[in-house]
Amino acid sequence: MADLYIFDHYDNMLAILSNETNGSVENTPCPFWNAMFKEELNKGSALEFTVPANHVDAKYVTDENSAAFMDKDANFRLFFIRETFSDESDGKATITAVCEPAMMELYDEAIEDKRIIGKSAQEALTSALENTRWSVGTVASLGLNTVNFYYITVKDALEEILNTYGGEFVDRIEIDGNKITGRYIDILTRRGSDTGKRWEIDKDILSLQRTVQSYPKTALYGRGKSIETEDGGFTRKTTFRDVVWSKANGDPVDKPAGQEWVGDPEALEKYGYGQSGGGFRHRFGIYESGEDDDPETLLMNTWLALQQAKKQIVNYSLDGFLLDSVEGYEFEKSRLGDTNFVIDRNFSKPIEVEARVIVYEYDVANPDDVGKIQFGDFIDLYDSDRLLGDVVSKINDKEGIWDKAENPEINGDNLPDILPDVPTLEAFGLFETVLIRWSFQYDMFVSDYELYGSQTPNFIPDSSNLLFRGKTSGFVHSIETDQQWYYRVRGVNTHGHTSAFSSEANTQTVKINGNNDIQPLTITNQLIAQGVSADKITTGTLDAGKVNVIDINATNITTGILTGIEIVSDDGNGNIVQIKDGTLDAYRSNNKIASVNEFGFQVYSEIDGSLVGSIRDEVTVPSNDPGFALNSYKNFLALGFGTTGQTSKRVAYFDRNTRIGEIDGSTEELDNGELILRSTRSGGTAAGRIPKIHLRNFTDTATPPTRWSGVIIDTGRDNNPPGGTDERFGFEVWQYRGTGDGSSKQMMKLDTDSSGTYAGIYTDLAYLPQTRMRAGNNNYFWPSMNLVSQNIQNIHGVQHSSIIGYIDQFTITMDAGQSQTFNDYNFSGAENIFHVIAVPYNSNAVNFNVAVYNQSSTGFRVWMRYIPGTLGSSLTITIRLLILYETIR
Repeated sequence: MADLYIFDHYDNMLAILSNETNGSVENTPCPFWNAMFKEELNKGSALEFTVPANHVDAKYVTDENSAAFMDKDANFRLFFIRETFSDESDGKATITAVCEPAMMELYDEAIEDKRIIGKSAQEALTSALENTRWSVGTVASLGLNTVNFYYITVKDALEEILNTYGGEFVDRIEIDGNKITGRYIDILTRRGSDTGKRWEIDKDILSLQRTVQSYPKTALYGRGKSIETEDGGFTRKTTFRDVVWSKANGDPVDKPAGQEWVGDPEALEKYGYGQSGGGFRHRFGIYESGEDDDPETLLMNTWLALQQAKKQIVNYSLDGFLLDSVEGYEFEKSRLGDTNFVIDRNFSKPIEVEARVIVYEYDVANPDDVGKIQFGDFIDLYDSDRLLGDVVSKINDKEGIWDKAENPEINGDNLPDILPDVPTLEAFGLFETVLIRWSFQYDMFVSDYELYGSQTPNFIPDSSNLLFRGKTSGFVHSIETDQQWYYRVRGVNTHGHTSAFSSEANTQTVKINGNNDIQPLTITNQLIAQGVSADKITTGTLDAGKVNVIDINATNITTGILTGIEIVSDDGNGNIVQIKDGTLDAYRSNNKIASVNEFGFQVYSEIDGSLVGSIRDEVTVPSNDPGFALNSYKNFLALGFGTTGQTSKRVAYFDRNTRIGEIDGSTEELDNGELILRSTRSGGTAAGRIPKIHLRNFTDTATPPTRWSGVIIDTGRDNNPPGGTDERFGFEVWQYRGTGDGSSKQMMKLDTDSSGTYAGIYTDLAYLPQTRMRAGNNNYFWPSMNLVSQNIQNIHGVQHSSIIGYIDQFTITMDAGQSQTFNDYNFSGAENIFHVIAVPYNSNAVNFNVAVYNQSSTGFRVWMRYIPGTLGSSLTITIRLLILYETIR
């Protein structure tokens, strides 16, 4: 079940929209559909939804109100309704709302002048959100840094914090009762995690697109700061024309004197424009840095900018099934920021990529169906605007004070923009921890060190694997035992410019069995060094990657554990069993047919090699109760008695496409098949009374057996007497009502009580076509039915149940000299009174007329008139009444 909560300007809840109603029943929530929620990593989100225009709560779906819902990570997300579109087609009127995230109100909040010097990201965010409706939520430790806010919006300040400290943000709210009680901004080290989730065609990918944007630059000109002259003017901007780089001296690339640009030879060969005379022509760009007045620094910064500018932008977009809400498929979870695998081998150039989820879109009204997911590089549409804004801010902020300030304050802005030295990195594997140390530079212009880590060798450091940021010379990484990790570190100066990354260091945490292998205080380094030799290793774990194996015979291996090996059994005809990396795979005629891996026992089709089913352990949600599951990923699931080949004699069959399920008592070609369904196998002394459904086509107790073609249903009461509130007996039929919480409504009951047997029908409608009913005198009668017209219901209320006819009488006394009078009749126990017939009854009745008015569910007024004129003497008249009503529900 999914709900949308509508709020007014003052955060008061106005209505709740539901995806589990069509709004056709009175007093049910307003439905909504096509509620597409799209979120982009570190950019924001969007929401649209549609409601029926004729529902009473549709009036709240209007501009300037807000809508909230709970996302897949159990966070409430708030959106402002900015645009509404009314439409009427095919006889249906709808309203569609276009919303923007509520955090965009931070564009309407301004900061005049704040300087955050040498403080944490949490302190910077606290300062930025001061005097707004938003508060600081969860903020990761991202080191100390300096950031300035000068006449910018709070939303721009949030972007500055992310650009300076790193991290990725989440906006969320809290709701208590019918009000919004809090608005929060979280800054996390990263959104999502490395889940190992695999998106594959024929499993959960409906469609897949690969987009390549190829606008690389292979060389950049560098333009730095203008230098003031003695007469107050300015020189041309700084260049690195006279700087010489040589790879032989350890520089990244060769650059001769006199050249005002730096190029990347590898990028030139890959992306350069071909020339008729041979070779390639550079694709030039210009790097601007208004703060670099040192040619050496400008050259290094231009080279670093080129490493980004030379890249193509590759993105992968897919429409896929969101399987993680299906019981047993929780491991298929994918969220914004996760690192997933995308696999499609149907392209001529197969797609096999590990990438982050940067866009995540799904229907809030149908969150477990199909989602749209985009993987790959960030496409930052704001780069040009941000660069222009930065230039304007530099000019406006520092006009008149750039370089002439007296007694300047020493901070990150006026320290030299010198790149830190490349750190030297060491890593030492301990028990469940890794001690990491690097060389520390004490210069004031060094602001932080960034440590990155991964379990993949030769990894590329980015925000998704940042482990630590701070001004220290070491870090203790807490992980599990027996894990291999790889690390790189770099320095960051006070201007946010970084050194090159260190060489990659790697280590492995130790694995110690203290119970079997170590006696306390008995092992020293000397004993270990003297006691280890190959002929003394008779048990334990041998890592083949760390020893030199000269000769080995399998018959001599009688104990211990071999690691780092692969076992293959091959009959030469393509029938293979392979054990490798913790996985057992089986092949028939070189086609994979089975696998035992982290996903259980998986079976593959011999026809096309696709995954068809699995056997594995599962847990329930949310109680996490363990169990056993048999799953099919294709068209059907079947159980049967096996025969040769791929066919079987099925006794149970469930078809996903036709939505048909079959269970058979036997597969034999005989007439005495039998299927028994019972609630429990044994009920103690009440075993013979356990309710059951017995499907059979014969009665085996008769001789010869009686043939049947129907269903025998045996119901029971066990040993308990009837009457308890927690007891239900007999035969009952209940219907699930589609509320999403598992609740149901009773439709029918056959049972026995102290009055005898009875049948109870609890449906809104009952159909008795051409049916007569037998009364106690054994005579048959047609049943009486009733229906109140819509006109009467509009006056006296909606009919909910059968009409009851109640016959009664009361008296009205008319005094002498009167020609007319009235009396009130009070009634209780009615939901609605639809009609009243009043008739005068006694010897004088022919002289009087009566009428009924002021009719309600609690009574009515009876008016009486003396026909001849004025009554001579007082007279009391009896009034007979027929009241047609329905009882209170």
